Amino acid sequence: MEGQSKTGHQPTARPTPHDGAERHHRDRWGDLPLNAIHAEDIAVWVAQLQKPRDEGGATLGASQTCHAHAVLSMILG
Repeated sequence: MEGQSKTGHQPTARPTPHDGAERHHRDRWGDLPLNAIHAEDIAVWVAQLQKPRDEGGATLGASQTCHAHAVLSMILG
């Protein structure tokens, strides 16, 4: 059973929804202190997540954008 998890399934390297959200957060907010993030900045970031890549955006769908925003909201408390 070498290479299998405790459940007997092969490990996977497929990306999860959290991988993408983490990348979008890190790319935009990086090491910025939490108290330096303002509502206007978040609104611009959300709009950019939904923009097409050829316009400098990330081309995320509505549910992916909502997830990224929800994660940021949880971080900000």
